[in-house]
Amino acid sequence: MAGCEEKTNTDPNVRLRFSCDTLRFDTVFTEMNSPTLQFRVYNSQKQAVIIDQIRLKDGRFFRLNVDGETSTERLQQIRLGGGDSMFVFVKARIEEQSSATPVFIEDEICFKTNGSLQNIILEAFGQDVERLSRYTIYHDTLLGGGKPYLIYDNLVVDTACTLTLREGTTLYMHDNASIVVYGNLLANGTLEKPVHIQGDRLDDIYTNVPYTVVSGKWNGIYLIQTDKGENSRHQLDNTEIISGKVGLYCSSSDKTKMPELTLSNSRIHNFSQYGIVLQNTNATLQNTEISNCAQYCLHLSGGNYQLVHNTIASYYRNTDINIQPVKREDVAAVYINDLSKDNCPTVCKMYNNIITGIRKNNLVLATSLPQRYRGEFAGNYLRSDSIVLDCFRDNIYAGEEDTVFVRPFYSLDDYYYYDFHLDSVSPARGKGLSEAAATLPYDRDGNPRPKEGSDLGCYQYIEKGQN
Repeated sequence: MAGCEEKTNTDPNVRLRFSCDTLRFDTVFTEMNSPTLQFRVYNSQKQAVIIDQIRLKDGRFFRLNVDGETSTERLQQIRLGGGDSMFVFVKARIEEQSSATPVFIEDEICFKTNGSLQNIILEAFGQDVERLSRYTIYHDTLLGGGKPYLIYDNLVVDTACTLTLREGTTLYMHDNASIVVYGNLLANGTLEKPVHIQGDRLDDIYTNVPYTVVSGKWNGIYLIQTDKGENSRHQLDNTEIISGKVGLYCSSSDKTKMPELTLSNSRIHNFSQYGIVLQNTNATLQNTEISNCAQYCLHLSGGNYQLVHNTIASYYRNTDINIQPVKREDVAAVYINDLSKDNCPTVCKMYNNIITGIRKNNLVLATSLPQRYRGEFAGNYLRSDSIVLDCFRDNIYAGEEDTVFVRPFYSLDDYYYYDFHLDSVSPARGKGLSEAAATLPYDRDGNPRPKEGSDLGCYQYIEKGQN
């Protein structure tokens, strides 16, 4: 049998071939194991080769697994058959870096074959985080100004307490984590330093396809009015909330105690259930994008609502990604419920908004006496059935061939994702009511908004090269 054994190539000029020259991990939380990445090693020769050694040059930050053998240092005498290949699996585990910002980490995997050396570069960014697990706030608290926060289970704000998030604060939400506020929530983001609330997977599902396109990985933000103390007050400015199950849920079971919510210059995007649900709430929403939810982007039931210059776009697609399959419900982007006897009347006023989506009818007003409805809808772009009521005036109804946005769909092949800025030929350009536009002189991106001839939605169209 020894005579049948494949001969080994001992030529010092033999070179292995690799599926990549650099393996990048992006951002890795320190003191935690990263997801596993992999690459392939090919032997293009007809004869087998013996890889004398596979080792990490530094060895502090990465761990190798080759053919079931794990090492943080070196592996030796690995046989690779002629025309064969093998996988190398790599994990990162980076020690704390004592830094609020990501720290660049680099190492090399060195391959020695017949005395010849080849290498693969390993790159990662180590990010220190403050971990909060089942954490309850019992007094007024200010978060931010340093490391991001990693939230496990629930972050709870007790009654009559205020949680304030400084500009630039980032909350990473672990699987099924929630923020539950019985008191008050203030998110003081700025244009330059917004507040970010998103899932904690920062790597890619597939090559160049980030986890942020996957909804439903964390629960949501729940603002619950209690019967104790004063009415809750919530204010979120320049805040990005991304890819959970529910973006914002604000509710009161008592019609006499209604929380107040102001949401401005923000983005609520990619949720496997609802974007925003408001029940028995008094709310102002302005300069905000609410987009891509499997159910309603916005559901209003009981309360007083004013919406000015928002972009509400429901282009959520069914997903069959194996980690989070989601089926889109055939519902409107916006549902206004003025029928429930358990809630106070729902009075909604909308000016200079865009409401559109995949569905033909994206605005539903459910009320028993539509001709007496006390709300007002003026100067909006609506992809919906034409509504002939006194409370609807000067609205634009979408045509079948309208091109409204830069990119309302995605293409995984080209790695393009949703962009709800206005297209140059958008019918929403220049149609804003001047009275509403005057209240918001800048759009969500900080671009000036003219009083006369403003664009609808939260984004003013800007010619390339102007900003």
